[in-house]
Amino acid sequence: MSTMRTKSIAAFLAASSLALGVAQAAPGDFHGRGHREGGPMMQLRALGLSEAQRDRVFKIFYDQMPAMREQMKQLRQARAELTQAAAGERYDEQAVRAAAEAQGKAVTQLALLRAQSMQKVSAVLTPEQRAKLKERFERHQRFRGPR
Repeated sequence: MSTMRTKSIAAFLAASSLALGVAQAAPGDFHGRGHREGGPMMQLRALGLSEAQRDRVFKIFYDQMPAMREQMKQLRQARAELTQAAAGERYDEQAVRAAAEAQGKAVTQLALLRAQSMQKVSAVLTPEQRAKLKERFERHQRFRGPR
């Protein structure tokens, strides 16, 4: 495989990994980064949580931090392995497939952790707060458009 082709594949994989990371840090991600309407914590702040609710939500996120950090490390490792496998001197379908599957599993685990957090946080909210959060999320989805 030519050096130019190898560099092109590596650049493509790096760009696609970055795009996947951005997609994974979307508004539904309670651990995401800020965006036009604020990150997930900003969405929660807009609900007028009581002190007790803020404490419970903080505990939910705090307790999950080690698992999220570990999963992010596994995702970064899987992405690096996929990039290396795809950009190698000789293309090895099995190695690329294994690395892609590892990346997929890591993304799945992150999604599960996020869903668990969201479910736990939702249980802390009043019915009115849940309705308001749902409305804000739906408004944001309309703003972002279909994926």
